[in-house]
Amino acid sequence: MKKTYFDDEKIFKIALQRAACKSGNAIMIGDRIDNDIIPAKKLGFHTIWIKQGFGQYWNITKEEETPDYTVCSFQSYVIFYKN
Repeated sequence: MKKTYFDDEKIFKIALQRAACKSGNAIMIGDRIDNDIIPAKKLGFHTIWIKQGFGQYWNITKEEETPDYTVCSFQSYVIFYKN
């Protein structure tokens, strides 16, 4: 099996196919703009950036880097999702 990296959109396409889900109905929750948010947005996923670890220091400068929502922790996401 060929290795697939997150910065490659292929892993996201595989996930959609296996879940029998359209990208507009999918959410990518990630802590990295480059590996999580950018490729997911290119395919039409909804995106949530969890600002934690080294990823929290990313300086967003382009539209393609801008997540739909930003939370400071996974716990914040759970509260956000419940509401």
